[in-house]
Amino acid sequence: MSSALALLALVSAANFSADLSPEAFARCAELAPELEIAAEEAGLPAEVLQAQCLHETGGLAIEGRRADVTGVLQVSWSTWGALLAAEGFTAGDLLDPEQSVLAAGPVLRSIATRWPGLTVAQRLCAYGVGADAVRLGWQTCRYSDRVLGLARGLRGQRKLQDAPRGEGGVLVAQAGLR
Repeated sequence: MSSALALLALVSAANFSADLSPEAFARCAELAPELEIAAEEAGLPAEVLQAQCLHETGGLAIEGRRADVTGVLQVSWSTWGALLAAEGFTAGDLLDPEQSVLAAGPVLRSIATRWPGLTVAQRLCAYGVGADAVRLGWQTCRYSDRVLGLARGLRGQRKLQDAPRGEGGVLVAQAGLR
């Protein structure tokens, strides 16, 4: 199976809903410096946060589908506000694209510190679904499957905007990524 068909199969199987438009890639590419800083702080590969950017909002600093999440990476101030305030962030920072991306670093770092030994998939479940994912012992969840599937397609790209796309701008996976 070609790499493009493999990613399309993954996307279909996961009921994927990320914004993979050229505009979303451009918006997330503009945030690459902040995504890399947040990824380093979180101890995660940069393509994981790049994938979160595409998956969550396509690079837009917006209020989320749920009332308590805001920003490019959809951070919950009601859950993480005390931590973020201690790091110097305000609730209003989550509506600024660069600041909202940087705010994800301490949140993801805190998850790793609070629950040592979690896999990347489990950390993403805790971020995307909440602490119940950890308490219930989930190994994976739809959120982490979607983000990590997209991150695999981004792996090895020097720049987010260089990620290969197929028909209609859909991201295609590199051969050999699983």
